[in-house]
Amino acid sequence: MLDKIRTIRAARAKESEARRRHNQGMNAAQEVALHSLLGRPERLKAVISLAFAKYRLDLTEEEAAKFLDAAIAQYGLLSQLSGKEDDN
Repeated sequence: MLDKIRTIRAARAKESEARRRHNQGMNAAQEVALHSLLGRPERLKAVISLAFAKYRLDLTEEEAAKFLDAAIAQYGLLSQLSGKEDDN
């Protein structure tokens, strides 16, 4: 019974950590997506730097790209990737 409780607690802790990491990564990416006129490579570096500076979160370029793409899609800023103006 004690092993089952420990397993459940470990799973909850892992889920909580994943949620925290996701939220912090998205926060950094959203800030860059909304307030940056940089090109894509520079934006990725900005997401990585901001996530580390604000949250001590080490992101890979692949993770930063996923967060940045999600933030751009969330705010309807897809035209920023193609260089066209928003229709909104």
